[in-house]
Amino acid sequence: MSRKALLAGLIEQNPNLPGELAKVTVAADLAILVAESGISRSDLAKKLGWTRARVSQVLSGQGNLTIETMHAVAKAAGSSFDVVFRKPAAARALQPWQQKATLQLPMSDEPELTNWINRKTMTPVRSHPPKQTVKQRQATA
Repeated sequence: MSRKALLAGLIEQNPNLPGELAKVTVAADLAILVAESGISRSDLAKKLGWTRARVSQVLSGQGNLTIETMHAVAKAAGSSFDVVFRKPAAARALQPWQQKATLQLPMSDEPELTNWINRKTMTPVRSHPPKQTVKQRQATA
């Protein structure tokens, strides 16, 4: 049985399933956001004026996640909160912890750089001739 057919059968049996899955996904994202921010659940509860039980309820998806609740948790974790709509087949927007870090390097039009980019091995191209050892200098003198 395909995944799509299995989900279709489950949704037919439980029409609330897509909403429940969305709620659990949002709660998981909030839990990861809190963990990534470095704030403990106890400190989060203090910042929000909630009990630790309420924090656990929200971050596990067991409570009713309102826009206000999601905004409050995101703000307490040092983030902002947006809602993104998409077509069902489109990929979810990446969360900050899902984005791969990229390295920004300054580029120049030096011919040596073009050679390095087009190389076929992992050996770096030297921009200056290698320094001679004492023995090499004595041999050429």
